[in-house]
Amino acid sequence: MPAEPNDSASSAIALPTQRVLGVAESVWSGRDAIEDYLDRLNRSSQIASRRIHQWDARDDGAMGLSSVLLLPPDQRRIVQTDRALEFDAFMGEFRGSFGVEVIGGDTAASAAVYMVGLPLAGTVTVTTRHGTCTARAGEGVIVDPSEVVSSRLSAGMHFVEFCVPKVELARLAGLGVDGRPERCPRFALHLQEGLARRLLFMAAQAADVLQAPDIGPGTRMMFQRWCEMIALTLLHEQPVEARALPAPRTEPATPGVKRALDYIHAHADGDIGLADIADAAHLSVSSLLRHFQSQLGMSPYNCLKGVRLERARDELLAADAPAAVRDIALRWGFQNAGKFSQTYRLRFGELPSQTRARRGNTR
Repeated sequence: MPAEPNDSASSAIALPTQRVLGVAESVWSGRDAIEDYLDRLNRSSQIASRRIHQWDARDDGAMGLSSVLLLPPDQRRIVQTDRALEFDAFMGEFRGSFGVEVIGGDTAASAAVYMVGLPLAGTVTVTTRHGTCTARAGEGVIVDPSEVVSSRLSAGMHFVEFCVPKVELARLAGLGVDGRPERCPRFALHLQEGLARRLLFMAAQAADVLQAPDIGPGTRMMFQRWCEMIALTLLHEQPVEARALPAPRTEPATPGVKRALDYIHAHADGDIGLADIADAAHLSVSSLLRHFQSQLGMSPYNCLKGVRLERARDELLAADAPAAVRDIALRWGFQNAGKFSQTYRLRFGELPSQTRARRGNTR
């Protein structure tokens, strides 16, 4: 969340934990003042809508916000609206005694970046179109803002977030230089503690460079190098749920690929292999591999695995699901329950046991 100048900010208001950013913090106290700010922010924002979801009636409530902008100091005076800050902030910091829920808005407005969120106190729960993830203090999440459905920050939250341009990741990964979403990987949502700590350090260093009073070409180059380090670290260490896809096709899948897909969906619960799929498609194995890669951007095996994971998820959510996750894993061709759980989490952002528990909570 961006901050705006607030002349009435008081440093005497108690907020959780020590700040990360070395820039001025705007502080609001009391529910009326905080809700007034959120209302104004929501009216000017295309990316998201925010509301209070957890408030301790015994507490007056306080909120602190600060941002490091991508603009040089001599141009920052033109940034006057909440919306402009929302688009131009590289790194932001939020501290609050209450909980906040953020609902995704215009997905097209935020498709150019990934957002890394790092709770330093409290928890954050993010739901995207592909799964749900909860990160505790010291951990983190990485999301494509255009895919976020909602996120919740708990009361007593200290939250730092920063952006990573998709064009930078696409370039470093050798996926082209246009930064189009279909050319970028979809990362697993959850960031482990060690990686989250290193990313926070690198992002804070990059923010320090942006805050330099004498920012110039050399300083901008240093900032660019820090961003490259962040992107390379993510590409090297963070698991990927879905690899980058090829450019969109202008023609439908060939009949052979259609036959292969029909066979995979019809026999996903059976003991089938590459040769079986090729026979059903009336193609040689080499032609099958080539056509799948060029038309779907994946191998037949990865396609089969994806179908099986989806079927396993449907079964976990069913009322009559077997008691043991390993039974479902075996039914859908996963011989190792531990490997199944790991693969499932990378695909859906949660463990099979968490999916099953969520089903129980909705009955």
